[in-house]
Amino acid sequence: MLIISKSMWTSHRMVEIHCSDDWSANDITVMLDCSLNEIKSIMEDLVDEQKMGVLLIDCNRGEFPPWWIVLKIAAFLSTLQDLIKSSLNFTLMYAKDNSQKIWINRVLQIYAPIRPVHIVETTEQIKEFVKEQSAVLNGTGVIQNKV
Repeated sequence: MLIISKSMWTSHRMVEIHCSDDWSANDITVMLDCSLNEIKSIMEDLVDEQKMGVLLIDCNRGEFPPWWIVLKIAAFLSTLQDLIKSSLNFTLMYAKDNSQKIWINRVLQIYAPIRPVHIVETTEQIKEFVKEQSAVLNGTGVIQNKV
């Protein structure tokens, strides 16, 4: 299952997503649909607020989903290209080991992102990307939409 955390939402308009340790539950498809719809809702809220956000996908936590689920996620994101373009500055893929990077590269072979995707290996790199974005932050720490 996808786990969504908004702990960095107020300060950086960043949503963290990671996986659970178990993809074998009988209701995994329903749970996945709920998580994907929540991500879509977050992006719609950003558009409504005329703001831009960041997705942080932490590949170090939880178990990587089965390939059929990865394909379902990629297909879902493909239907949201206009929404992604108007709501996200970029996506950070946090991966420490080579096997995770291989999976990410496989996913990126079937899913062409509409906004930049950066693979980072350390929390320091994450902080640098967020720091670079500070040029487009207003006084409340909200990433502004570049129109």
